[in-house]
Amino acid sequence: MAPANERGTLTPSKALRLLVIGDLVVDDCWVVGEHSSSTATHTGHYHYRSLHHPSSLVKRHCGAGRVAAILREARLDASHERFAKEIRVLGVWSDGDTRGFLDRMFILENLLGSNFHRIVPTQDFAAQNHGGLNFPPPGTAPIHLHNLGQVLTEFDYKQFNPPPFDRAREGVYPFIPDASLEDEKNAEYFGTTRVVRIFNRSANRLEQFSRIDWEISPKRMDGPTPAWLPLNDEADRDRAAKLLSQLLALDRAPAPSDAPIESEPPFDAVIIKDNGKGVVSSSLIELLVGHKDFSFLNLRTVPWFVQTKQWEPPYVQYLRNNVLLRLLVYQSVALKMSHVATWTTAQHRVTPDAVQALKRIAGCDNGAGVELCVVLPGHLSAIALHVKEGKQQLIYQPTDNPNRVPLEGAMGSATATFASLVYGLLQPKGMIAPRYLIDGSLRVAQRWASMEHKRLMQAEVPTAPKELVLSVLLPNEAEGEEGIEGARTERTIGLLVPSKSDGALALKADDLEDVDKISTCPDVQDEVGRWDASSDGCGVIEGNGECYIELSRSMIELRNFVCCAKHRRQQIAELMNYLKSFDIQHSRRSMSALLMAKPGSGKTQLVKSLARDLGFQLLSYNITNLLRIEDLLLSFDQVVALN
Repeated sequence: MAPANERGTLTPSKALRLLVIGDLVVDDCWVVGEHSSSTATHTGHYHYRSLHHPSSLVKRHCGAGRVAAILREARLDASHERFAKEIRVLGVWSDGDTRGFLDRMFILENLLGSNFHRIVPTQDFAAQNHGGLNFPPPGTAPIHLHNLGQVLTEFDYKQFNPPPFDRAREGVYPFIPDASLEDEKNAEYFGTTRVVRIFNRSANRLEQFSRIDWEISPKRMDGPTPAWLPLNDEADRDRAAKLLSQLLALDRAPAPSDAPIESEPPFDAVIIKDNGKGVVSSSLIELLVGHKDFSFLNLRTVPWFVQTKQWEPPYVQYLRNNVLLRLLVYQSVALKMSHVATWTTAQHRVTPDAVQALKRIAGCDNGAGVELCVVLPGHLSAIALHVKEGKQQLIYQPTDNPNRVPLEGAMGSATATFASLVYGLLQPKGMIAPRYLIDGSLRVAQRWASMEHKRLMQAEVPTAPKELVLSVLLPNEAEGEEGIEGARTERTIGLLVPSKSDGALALKADDLEDVDKISTCPDVQDEVGRWDASSDGCGVIEGNGECYIELSRSMIELRNFVCCAKHRRQQIAELMNYLKSFDIQHSRRSMSALLMAKPGSGKTQLVKSLARDLGFQLLSYNITNLLRIEDLLLSFDQVVALN
């Protein structure tokens, strides 16, 4: 890495070559409103119409494609020197979508008008009327798409290609010939994954009410998880290695076993975006890292960055033991699969169960650790464990949404956080303090959420794509963490976001004036010790000749409800999850729970705290005053009427 430049900003000595592996998804966002038509028939229960302008952009890259899109537009500083030299994306999609569609989606101008106001696809329209599509502008990193489906076809997978038009028969051949119907029933196909999200907009309110997934799931298993490429024997691994090497255009013969390892690997970093759709598997990871045909890649020595929607997938343990795993991020959906009932307290403390889970997934106990392990328990919040030189630092950034950024329709905020963390960690080592890196990355996600919501709320406005540069202020760790004045270093990251704005969007210095509100613990062992002390003796802590209770450690699940017994806390967590499921499953008409305890034990206070924290309206009845059956039935009628 190079030293500081003339503007005082540290920059890498060269633009980076990145390998992105993961599930590439095409994300469609449709905005509709209620429609009343005197001539429409067969409208069903609901009748909507599109609110999109004819030039609207409704398609976007999601998953691994969105990570590549964000990092492709990243800049090192205000001089607009690009962050990435080249980006390669490895995923699964229909091979016919690669050229002229998926690769061109990285330039927003190519997607203008790619909606259903016209039948002819925008790409064909552009080719016929404008002599072709827009190509990447100068100064941006080229993105090369490598379809793992080309390897799958050698393992008996199929992709459907429509037959050619037959003018002699005045039509087309059947999609599936009758003679092969039986074979087709058991055939394994792969294709492009597409997600359609439908939003209802009324007045100033935006609500997603439906989602449609066009997805072909893998039928094969790689251990406990579905995977496109499970490799069960050495012959399969050798064949897959040869095909994958050709796919990535790595036409180099494997070096002899006694040859020196190449000092400069073809990639500077490997980024995994695992949406749980089968691309990322233990077989694929072990093939790239450990197979002899890929030894010249030297992927064991380059940094790896992982974001996953699966809880503790098997390949993570392999990566911890065999590569330089610098970042591991678990999204909120993955946390639901964990055994941690509550990750944070109502008073913004990380729970002891969460601390132990972070230490385990970071590999702190067996010596094969992750430098920065992050979980995202909700929108715009993060819990992180940073491990450096044997020291473990716990960082918690609670939801910080002072501008009340609307989060409905803000798809990709977790991906924006992940891309920003990758960007920050690939700066000169030791430059950015982890606490400020977490805060700055969440603020990038906040900006992303705000702009995505604005794009959907203004669907009927003509789209004018414009690169907006988010200026993220990340202090310099080398100058210390004692305050942030004089320790800020400007960093910019460009995001592919359509907007009518002609100017750059920047986070000012004032945006970080409350950065010291981040909850940090310099030493994790001290924090674990205090939790252990608060859980023994019904929460009474003895120290320095005093006995006291820390309320912030005694009110884990609910505000204003003290509970120190572990088994009681577990019961409260189970009750909270039960009530949350009612809020999610709108189709359920009622749910019931019975609390039994001695008088004065806090049943009423518990119910009040549950209603307040979960957003329920509390109706209180005294059963001793309901003397007749009509009174009892009337109370139930009142509940039904309010729902």
